Amino acid sequence: MPAPRPVLDALRRQYLQLLAPADMTLAQLPPSLLLDQAFQHALYTHLFSPDCARTTPPPPRTYTARVVKRLIAAIEEEAWKEGYACPEIDEVLIDFYAALLATIPASTTPLGSAATAAAHVTYTIAPPASAPAPAAPAAGASLTLLESRSVISSAGHTGSRTWEASLALGELLISSHHRTPHPLTFPPAAAPTPFTAPPLPHKRVLELGAGTGFLSILCAKLGALSVLATDGDWRVCAALRGNVAANRVSGVVSVRRLLWGSGGVLEDAEDADQREGSMAPDIVLAADVTYDTAHLPSLAHELQHILTQQNPHAHVLVAATVRNPETFAAFLRELGNSPNSVQTDPLLTAQIEKEHHSLAWASALWTPHAPRILYYATAAPIRILRITAAA
Repeated sequence: MPAPRPVLDALRRQYLQLLAPADMTLAQLPPSLLLDQAFQHALYTHLFSPDCARTTPPPPRTYTARVVKRLIAAIEEEAWKEGYACPEIDEVLIDFYAALLATIPASTTPLGSAATAAAHVTYTIAPPASAPAPAAPAAGASLTLLESRSVISSAGHTGSRTWEASLALGELLISSHHRTPHPLTFPPAAAPTPFTAPPLPHKRVLELGAGTGFLSILCAKLGALSVLATDGDWRVCAALRGNVAANRVSGVVSVRRLLWGSGGVLEDAEDADQREGSMAPDIVLAADVTYDTAHLPSLAHELQHILTQQNPHAHVLVAATVRNPETFAAFLRELGNSPNSVQTDPLLTAQIEKEHHSLAWASALWTPHAPRILYYATAAPIRILRITAAA
C-alpha cells in the first residue's frame, strides 16, 4: 500500500527531535502498515537515507540505532500477533541497522539508555494540516539546535536543552502564525475562546531565560523584526550564540546576558542604549523560568520594569511546566493579585493577600495542538500566563 505522507512526516519530526523511541507513534500504526515492506522501505527513505542527512544534521548514530531497533521490534511484535512465524522486514532496513551497529564502538553509551552528550536536535516548523496559507511564510521549515538532553548540564545549569514549556509556547506561536487560534481559556471567560498569540512580523521580541534559544530563533524565522535573547548564565549565552549563528539568524537575533532584577541592564551590549535596556519590546516571552523560588522575586521585578518603564503595552507570555504547584503559586504571588484567576485557577490553594508587584495576570491550561506540531511530554500540566501592567 502507498505510505501515507502525514504518517511519514510525523515520524520524521519525532525522529529529528530525538523523541525517546518508546514515545514515538510507531506502536500506534496499523499492523497492516507496519508489516508492509513498501512502508518499511519508505520509512528508511524518509528518515534514515543519506539524502536526509544532506538537508538536516542527522541525530547521533546511537540514537538512530535505538529507533531502528524499536521499529524492528514493533514489526516483529505485530507479525507474531498476526501469526507469522518469520516476519518479513525490508532488507535495506536490516542492512542499515547492521551497518549502524558495526560503526558504534563497544565503549559507547548502551543503546537502551538516553544520550547525554551534545547533539543536534531539529524542530520542524510544521503548520497544522487544516491551516490556511500563513500570513507570512516562515523563513525556513525547521530550526536545529545543539543540545544536551541531560536534565542538568555538566556545567551545572539547565540551559542546555529545550524544555516542555518552551515547546508548548512555540507551538502556540506557530499555530497563531498559521492562523489557527488555540482554544485557551483565560479567566474570566466561562468557555474556551480562540486565542491567537500576537503576530510576530515587524515586532521587537525579548526573551527572558532563553536557554538554547529555541523561542528566539523561532521568532526570527516567523518574521520578527528584531529579537533580543537573554540569559543570566554567560556559558548559556555562549552556546546560544552558536545556535543563532548555525540557524543564520544573527542579523535578527542578538544575545546578551541579563540578570533579572537589574532593571534591564544588559551585559556585553555594543552601545549605551542597549546596556540600559531601552529596547522597548513589543512582545516578551519566557518559558520554564519559574522552577526556582529563589529567582522568582527578581523575575517579577524584571517583568514589572518592562511593563512600567519600557513598554506598558507589551504582550507578555510566560509558559510554565507546573512540576511543583507550590512553586507556581509562589510565582503568582510575586506577580500580584488577580482576583479572576484566583477564583478559577484550581492550582491555587489560598487567596493572594498581598500584592508584591503592580502586575495583573491570567492563567490558562495548555493542551497540545492537534495534530501535533512539536513533540514533548505532557505528564506535568503546562500553564500559559498573560501578564499586563495593573490598571
